[in-house]
Amino acid sequence: MSKYRMDLESRVARAIAVTVHLAIILVGSFACGRAAGSPSEMSAPVRGVTDLTLRDVATIHLPQGALPEGTVLSLASAERPRAALPEGERLVSAVVHVAPDDLAFRKPVSLRIFFDTRRLPRGTSGPDGRVSVALHNGYSWIRVGDAAVDTEKGSVSAEVYHGGEFVVLVRERDWGIVEAPLSRGATPIIVVSGLPMGRGEWADFERYSRTRGMGPVWTFEYPLDQGVERAAQLLAAEVSRLSERHGSFQFDLVGHGVGGLVALRFGLDPELCGERIARAIITLGTPTRGTEMADEERVLGILASAGDLGDTLDARELAVLFSVLEAMGRHRSDLLPNGENEVLTAIEGLNAAFRRKAFTFGKGGCPRYRVECLSGSRSLLPARLAAYGPAEIRDGEGDTYISVASTLLTPIEDAPFAVDHFRLIHRNEVFDDVLGYIGLGGIAWPELFESIGTHEGRLRIVDVWEKEFLLNQGDERSLAVLLDLARNFLRSTERDAILFTNGDNDTYPLWYVQVKDSIRPDVAVANLSLLNTSVFIKYLKGDPHRAPITLSDAEIDSLRAVKEDGRLVRRVSDQVVGHLIEENGWERPLYYAVTLNPTNMALFDPHRRILEGLVYHVLPAGPGEEPSTAVDVDICLRNLEELYSYEGLFDDHNSLRSDLDPDLRMIISNYAALYFAVGEEFQEQDQHERAMTMFRKGLSFAPGHASPRLALAELSLEMGEDEEAEHWYREAFRADPGSFSALEALARYYFDHDRRAEGMRILARWLERHPDDERVLELMTGAPVQ
Repeated sequence: MSKYRMDLESRVARAIAVTVHLAIILVGSFACGRAAGSPSEMSAPVRGVTDLTLRDVATIHLPQGALPEGTVLSLASAERPRAALPEGERLVSAVVHVAPDDLAFRKPVSLRIFFDTRRLPRGTSGPDGRVSVALHNGYSWIRVGDAAVDTEKGSVSAEVYHGGEFVVLVRERDWGIVEAPLSRGATPIIVVSGLPMGRGEWADFERYSRTRGMGPVWTFEYPLDQGVERAAQLLAAEVSRLSERHGSFQFDLVGHGVGGLVALRFGLDPELCGERIARAIITLGTPTRGTEMADEERVLGILASAGDLGDTLDARELAVLFSVLEAMGRHRSDLLPNGENEVLTAIEGLNAAFRRKAFTFGKGGCPRYRVECLSGSRSLLPARLAAYGPAEIRDGEGDTYISVASTLLTPIEDAPFAVDHFRLIHRNEVFDDVLGYIGLGGIAWPELFESIGTHEGRLRIVDVWEKEFLLNQGDERSLAVLLDLARNFLRSTERDAILFTNGDNDTYPLWYVQVKDSIRPDVAVANLSLLNTSVFIKYLKGDPHRAPITLSDAEIDSLRAVKEDGRLVRRVSDQVVGHLIEENGWERPLYYAVTLNPTNMALFDPHRRILEGLVYHVLPAGPGEEPSTAVDVDICLRNLEELYSYEGLFDDHNSLRSDLDPDLRMIISNYAALYFAVGEEFQEQDQHERAMTMFRKGLSFAPGHASPRLALAELSLEMGEDEEAEHWYREAFRADPGSFSALEALARYYFDHDRRAEGMRILARWLERHPDDERVLELMTGAPVQ
């Protein structure tokens, strides 16, 4: 056993001592129904393994150290569970109550429940996974994985982590696709279930789809604890079975949670799915990059950290906390976020192959369906636990089981919905996006770009982008903000400029206002990603922009990325940029957007780069001059305060709108960076008051960031205003309590002002949440932080 594991178990023990109400004995009847047997009880065993049995009802098998000392454990039974049973499931046992409800075991224990074999549907066997232990976690029924079923003795055993109410349920039908009638010309939507049990969990989506004239909705149910690979194979077999009835039909796929992994593993694999996807594969709260809630040590660590600080978890919180571990059983490894996860690696490879086909220009045969990943950002666990746990359980960052970042198959996906994991399949606003994306199906971007050289072609491109944006970011106000930003980009340039851009949000909006509003159509917007494609290079070369590209069409078609020793050293876009700069001879103005990533910015390092607002002006280095970067303060201020507009960014109180999605906030923070660049110029010139004004204006565009506050703190120190500096250091750490830079700055401020005890106190609090952070230990001992 690792030292970390031993320490963790010790901390879990302390946590449970806080969490568990000691010496609870349950007697009599429960709110869920009449008691079916007298309760059994026991205290923590001193050594060895102990069983606690409620005769003919249940036995709980306790390994040494599973039950905290002084805790009284009891078993009792009732006839009916508190929550209504999931659709398609039959209750075949008494309800077993493991008390206390808010008991968390130090390690998983085996719960064996006896059931009436006479209630089993004909043909049911133990190995088929239809008989299982289940629990209701306060939000949904969850099937406990890896159940061991003995149909001869009429019992089923499963590992559980906590107290509460447990039952034995049996599926009334085989695993597979549950159909609804398929009319001529209709395209089924196959939904793939995740943690929640029962087809009824999709009833809201079925009704909503019907009102929109889409579907029918078919539900695929499978044994979650048998893994993603086996589920994908079962789905393939079910589709083949239905093809015998309906012929070769196409369908759309929607997967929730783990079901999204099944949908991707099946739908993206030509050997399993063929060409059956009609318009879309859509995932909801799916851990495409894994989840820490599938890591037993991580989950127990959350519990331990809470206990270390005297925090308690109630019964519902415990059931929610352990749902992934209990439901997935040994196949929780399918969800672990590490490089050795074969399931996630396979899906990543399939997605890469799909994207290569979907975005390969000029070769034809690209897929005509899309893959979209939707996510939630509201946690079911209380906010106080966020200090102890991963992003999965932090409001704004995860849906309780999946972090927003983990749902991303690509760097740009939909803005997350403010809902938790279970409500993702019960909310109309989510359904709108799902059906909206399905309705957009059949569009192949490479085919759209074949006609980019015509006005009609460009109009079609921006129309499709607008529809996608409204699904991604969700409302007309956000679109207005982004289009206003696009106008500001274009206004930053001189006439007939060539402006190099980076991605979607600094390219398509610019084309939109050029094509639809005739705003600065003279500017050639050159997206560096698209410059890797011959169709886009030819577009820039031709009308209407006639960029200085002298390569023939045949030469453009022959361009290839340059590799050395298997490493990419020069992309096609790198070659085109170099060629264009050389052929231009500095006749047309050249700019690049501040949104470029560092790799793309490096293309312009051999030249002078002058920051002039949202763009860098690229100029030749004069005789004897070294290539450099500088800030033109006058042009930046003219653009920021006279030329740019900020439509829809601020509310009635002149604060940045709180409902802006994270991607939009990120790109808007470039305004803050500009103000800080200007402020730093004033600071270097000892114009402290002007610098302070710039920093404060910058803060208004990035109110949730620590870095602007740190700059204000450093400037206040420089001005001799120690109290003001402390205020901003504290505000920086409050704005981003996960920022080590903010922590270090505040601690050093305390140390430098003879307040070492206060500095040590905040470092100690950080260590409680990050016990392995050596940087804090170095700060405490006075060693230099690496």
